[in-house]
Amino acid sequence: MLHLVLVLGLALWNSPAEAIRWDFNGETTQGWAARVSGAWGGPAEFNLLPGQVTDGVWTIDMSPSVAREAHPTPSVELISPTIGYDSGLFDRVRVRLRTVHHRPTVGSFWLTWTNEHNRTAPGHDPASLFNSRFSLTGQVGFVYTTEWQEVELTLPVSDGEVARGDREVWEGLLRDIRPGFSLDWGERGVPRSADEVVGWLEIDWIELTGVEELLAGELAPPSVEYFRFEGVGLFAPPVFSPIVPGLGGFSVAEGAGVLADLDRDGDLDLFSTWNDRGPGSDNPFVTGWAMALNDGQGSFEMVRTEETEWVFYWDVQSGDLTGDGQDEIVLAHSDIAVWSIEPDFQIEVLTQLLDHQLVGLMDWDGDGAIELFADHTVAEGRALEVWEVEHGEWTATRLAVAENHAPSRMGDFTGDGQVDVLWVPLFGQANTWIVADLGAEPREGNIVFESDADTPFPFLNADDFDGDGQVDLLMVLEDQTFEHHKGLVIRSSQPARGLAEEVIYDDRLFLRSPVVVRDLNGDGVDDWVFVGGDRASGLGVFVEWG
Repeated sequence: MLHLVLVLGLALWNSPAEAIRWDFNGETTQGWAARVSGAWGGPAEFNLLPGQVTDGVWTIDMSPSVAREAHPTPSVELISPTIGYDSGLFDRVRVRLRTVHHRPTVGSFWLTWTNEHNRTAPGHDPASLFNSRFSLTGQVGFVYTTEWQEVELTLPVSDGEVARGDREVWEGLLRDIRPGFSLDWGERGVPRSADEVVGWLEIDWIELTGVEELLAGELAPPSVEYFRFEGVGLFAPPVFSPIVPGLGGFSVAEGAGVLADLDRDGDLDLFSTWNDRGPGSDNPFVTGWAMALNDGQGSFEMVRTEETEWVFYWDVQSGDLTGDGQDEIVLAHSDIAVWSIEPDFQIEVLTQLLDHQLVGLMDWDGDGAIELFADHTVAEGRALEVWEVEHGEWTATRLAVAENHAPSRMGDFTGDGQVDVLWVPLFGQANTWIVADLGAEPREGNIVFESDADTPFPFLNADDFDGDGQVDLLMVLEDQTFEHHKGLVIRSSQPARGLAEEVIYDDRLFLRSPVVVRDLNGDGVDDWVFVGGDRASGLGVFVEWG
């Protein structure tokens, strides 16, 4: 049975020295992060509440949790760093806290956690995202004061009161704990402004302990390996700032964007899609696009944004498809649209290819114009087509067809100067990844990777990354329900060893962009660039030299 104990005042309980305690004495959050409770998925995972650590106290600014809310209720979820100890060692979480406000307030608190059984849906139940098996509800109607107070949440694991089928909720490797606090409910039916609710929450320490952990002896807090972005040399530390505050933010899907010269002044501007929740139940989701111009100082200034209909484009690319020296915008989802940006920033739709998926853009015939390569479902299976435009007329040429595979990427994957196509298996129909020459049927190509047909591998890029003459696949290590892509791994099939795997970054890395593979320093070896990081240290630009 799940239960909790509340303790007020230090004098009522003496902390054992062996407990794992994060005391914030190093003037950092020691790997902890704070976000708005209930915010999950996509960008919401990384909309963290600002704060600072001074004299061993972590002060969290609650104002973003109530911004633009009609009924402001400040709430926060604290997320620990990766713990990595056996769950069976622990049965209690204790937090010492106080609010910064002019009066006591009423709210609630709770605890969720992630272990090996719900790692694909951190803090949630993978069987049902609305099931509370992996959570402990604290006291409802709890009084928060401006004096230091302690809360303890307890989960007995060995007294026989936990149902056999629910043992997995507190079993295996404990990945993280997530205590949450709703600080100020207010009075029912009484309106108030954001300035009237709790503005800050202070955390003195957080403790994790248990009977088994105490018997085992002292356990140190798990080490935290921060991603540090200072001293990177070639590139200045990144600065992230919203172009249009409040635009976008629907948590399930993220926008896509591309850099292109929209105003014909020679520098790169931004074209991006966005998505958000709309007003009212009749229009729950809103999608749109935005154009922003480079101001020459490293920032972008919005010039135009519009809502679209129900279509949301997951992929945005650019290239000079018409040969007029100006890049067009290519938007793709289940369909493909090609737009021209006019001098007055109006949109001209050049073509729409229904039921086509974008494979890539490339000048394959050397005429100076970019061709569009698309994947199209035909009677024989999936076809790779190249689309060209001349005098406003778009024509397609079929290059290859496969029954159980679909074209995914194009490039010189083998280093022979020729264009290759990576054909990936259709889900449940094949288990081989094939590289073939452009124009060749997949059956004429080489199998570069073989996997369980029912195992999804989020794919990022292909190349000969280790210089052995074999094609390697750069993949995501984990694809989670809410946190999405985590970690990077290179996978390939070796004739002598079978499946080879090299983990470049483990699941502590949140991958927040595509991985661009390109020779950045002219040494003839491809380098990698991507945006990533973690909650505690933030996000930054990673440059991996080949």
